[in-house]
Amino acid sequence: MFHPKSCPPQGCDYVAVYDGSSNTSKVLNTFTGVVNVTKDGFVTSSVTSTGQSMFVLFKTDTHNCGISDKGDPGFFAKWKFVDPPLKLMPGQVQRDVAVGTSVGQSVKTITVKGVQSCSGTPLNPQQPQYSAIYKVKVTAPNTIAVTRVDHQLVKPGWGQRLIIRCAVASTAPPPKSTPTVSKSTCTHQLYSMETTLNNVCCANGCPNTGLALATCSQQCAALWIPFSKGCSEYLRSDPQLAPLINITSACELTTYGKFTDSYFGGRCSIIEYNKRSDDVTTTCCGPNNMYCTGSSNTAPKLMTSGTCSKGYRHVYTAQSCAATSKQLGLRDTVPQVVKLSRNPRGCYYNKQTNQLYLNQAGSVRDADTTRISVCAADGANAGIGGAGTGVNDLPSTCSTACSLKYEDFYAECNPRLKETGVLDKYTSFLQKCQGVFETAN
Repeated sequence: MFHPKSCPPQGCDYVAVYDGSSNTSKVLNTFTGVVNVTKDGFVTSSVTSTGQSMFVLFKTDTHNCGISDKGDPGFFAKWKFVDPPLKLMPGQVQRDVAVGTSVGQSVKTITVKGVQSCSGTPLNPQQPQYSAIYKVKVTAPNTIAVTRVDHQLVKPGWGQRLIIRCAVASTAPPPKSTPTVSKSTCTHQLYSMETTLNNVCCANGCPNTGLALATCSQQCAALWIPFSKGCSEYLRSDPQLAPLINITSACELTTYGKFTDSYFGGRCSIIEYNKRSDDVTTTCCGPNNMYCTGSSNTAPKLMTSGTCSKGYRHVYTAQSCAATSKQLGLRDTVPQVVKLSRNPRGCYYNKQTNQLYLNQAGSVRDADTTRISVCAADGANAGIGGAGTGVNDLPSTCSTACSLKYEDFYAECNPRLKETGVLDKYTSFLQKCQGVFETAN
């Protein structure tokens, strides 16, 4: 067990982190004493355990300044489960396999063609703290068994959707579109939530009958958003339930904030959008984007205004701006980073001064014919969203793992999809993921 050798004048507060389930395990790191704080008053450090348990010991005495004290802020921690990298052998690719809920059964068997090995513990995105109560094993060719192993079961089975990382043969066929919900499950879930929703979301009374609320509290959003992510298109397709989409809009505003088309920060900022879309592309498009064909056009283009034409996308990073300008043979290939609200957003070239800029403000639809956009082709990097929301970037299939990622992406970023004119196409793909309508890409 850790004990500090000496105490600073402020006292002997410390945090010790152990690689196991008790303070007899190996010490991973300790935090104590006076440290050099950052400008916002915090020092950040991370520790990772070698197994599924981590023991954290906090010792304090009579002197406590609190987290709001910038000179001696105390301790603040965040934690998350991380999945160890999957070891791939030659001829294998990684595939994230989604496992739906299990009613009344503590073991669920699923078929995955070409599966050869999987991580021993699944990811539990909805309740990550309970990931360790499940075990995964490849029990036969093309067969995976997921078992809930905790011995405190009130009812067998589980209500969360799990994700398993598996190694499959690179020649295995793409996953089929297998929706994780259905109209009956969405309807049953909605009516089972009805009393709680009315109590929480309409505690002060709703303006109309039912759940037609104009604002959404944090408590209401915590109930509604997880349901609406998986069942939004079933609500939209049912005339009697379609008005409930208003709840989704109100609760998305509470959860993600107002969309302001910002570069940094805010709902689905350009930086956040790129990160999310890259994450979705990795899951939905498969190895080397094999399920996302992209378009045949790969050459960049210098536009005649501050707007990218159909089949092209704006460039938002300095590295891509420089590379694209070199391909086009422009005089200036080193962009100046600016924030000018009246100029085109992204990478643009000033014809009069022959200077290259990367604008972190402005509009993606600018009529300026002097400051003209440098645009990349949609087909230059097939994928979802991150390739410029080109309509050819959607995959040919939506696996259950893809559905989970895509629902999160769509919930936060649908205002940006609407702004770029591709919301209908991406909504159609969401409907395909949820199994509402079968649509062609």
